[in-house]
Amino acid sequence: RIAARISDNLKNGLLTHLKSDVDLEVKRVLTPKDLLRAEKSKQALRKKLAHAKAVKTKAAEKAKQSDVRSAVKNSMNKALNGVYEAEKKAKEADKKRAAAAHHASSSSSSSSS
Repeated sequence: RIAARISDNLKNGLLTHLKSDVDLEVKRVLTPKDLLRAEKSKQALRKKLAHAKAVKTKAAEKAKQSDVRSAVKNSMNKALNGVYEAEKKAKEADKKRAAAAHHASSSSSSSSS
């Protein structure tokens, strides 16, 4: 019961305070100086938002470029590794052919003796 009473008092107090704030704002007459201040504030807020959007866009573009660079780098590495592996296999095949040819020539020379 005590918690419910405190909750009601708090709610009523907040509503009363909010209502009085709204009444003050509604009845208040804005002077030209106040209007100018409000307009400058809106312009400053727009400027801040535009700057934040530009920074966010620039960061997104930079991340996208970084992703493209990484993809290009990875594909180049794969291509170079493929070339290296193909060259390595070709050298091994050449060595095997040379060894087989040498073995064949040494076998034929030993059989003719």
